[in-house]
Amino acid sequence: MDIITAASAFLQAHEIIKTLLKLKMDSDVLAKVSELQAVLAEAQTSQLSLLEQNSSLVKSRDALEKEIAALKDWEIESKRYNLHAIERGIVVYALKQQEAKGEPAHWLCPDCFNKGKKGILNRIGKTNTMDYHYKCSCGYELIIFNRTEPAYIL
Repeated sequence: MDIITAASAFLQAHEIIKTLLKLKMDSDVLAKVSELQAVLAEAQTSQLSLLEQNSSLVKSRDALEKEIAALKDWEIESKRYNLHAIERGIVVYALKQQEAKGEPAHWLCPDCFNKGKKGILNRIGKTNTMDYHYKCSCGYELIIFNRTEPAYIL
């Protein structure tokens, strides 16, 4: 019997007890019917509490399933990139050539990557004639000397 069916049964029992109380009965029967009504009310309260707990557990399970799916997706996506040194002391995650799948060469922000996110470093301009300035949506910035641009890596 599921919780909704049980709730319906409790309501039907409550209505039957109310009907019984309206009938002419001796005091002992009325006392027992009142006692039964109290027990049923307590059982119904417990059942509603269980229903709330069940709902909470279902929501938690659904959230965990979504988190697991996102982690699996990130595991697959992250394998498409390797840590790559652009210049001395400057590293990014670069797309592997065999994983391009038609995407242009690009770099990912190392901060976002380590948090399980794909933050693309976009060129926002030149700082002078020899340097390029890259920025991620998270705020991470790079200045690359000698006009280095993203390229696929092997």
